[in-house]
Amino acid sequence: MLLKETSICRRDISGRVTEQNPACSQICGNRAGVICRDHCAEHVDFDATLAARKTKLMNGRVIGERAFDIVVSPDSTGATTLLLTVERQVRPDFMQMLRDYALTQRELIVAKMIERGFTNIYSKLGMHAGMLSALRMS
Repeated sequence: MLLKETSICRRDISGRVTEQNPACSQICGNRAGVICRDHCAEHVDFDATLAARKTKLMNGRVIGERAFDIVVSPDSTGATTLLLTVERQVRPDFMQMLRDYALTQRELIVAKMIERGFTNIYSKLGMHAGMLSALRMS
């Protein structure tokens, strides 16, 4: 199922979730009052983003079996995170194949991005082109 709404989460300066909209709760569960360290938090260096005081965009990040563009907008009291659903989903048969091969977490991320048709994956993940070509050929 695709989310029709942007997921919004507000965290205070310590990283504690202070507000979530229903779309965020659907993805992450109720995190109110908890310092969240998974889902979008796996993709965001919260302390560095707060220190830089600059809005940060991360394209095509995989959370669960969905892809999202993540936007983090910090201010003096914390940060607001938006998850924008990337429409293309991973096919269930592709996910089963990935499980059958017992790939590492990083390999799973790359494989999911390839399945969704993302480009420039190796530069986004700090990989060299040869690593990506080898994965596509296997």
